[in-house]
Amino acid sequence: LSRARPPRPSAQLLATGPAAEASAPAVASTSVSQKNKQFKPGAVTLARGQSLTIVNDDTRPHNVRIYDPRLKFDSGLQEPGDKAVVPMSLPGKFEAFCGIHPNMRLTIEVQ
Repeated sequence: LSRARPPRPSAQLLATGPAAEASAPAVASTSVSQKNKQFKPGAVTLARGQSLTIVNDDTRPHNVRIYDPRLKFDSGLQEPGDKAVVPMSLPGKFEAFCGIHPNMRLTIEVQ
């Protein structure tokens, strides 16, 4: 998190879309948990204008990042118990990932 050039999703991932784990059916939710190097649930659906709260329910630090032409978000370091709130004002699909554990993926669909 303190690197001048933080990790970003690979070009292949950006071209092919969300990771297989996140392609589980989306759950209508405004809250997601980070634990055991996973987002739970791995896919959520929100209404346009809602915010998504991501809670670090783990014993290790996490991070939330979204790199999309429509939305750039970086929560910074989230210690255990910390929350990140992501305002979702535009419709579409977005992929969030943990900047510390880049294989942690979350698909966010805003309707």
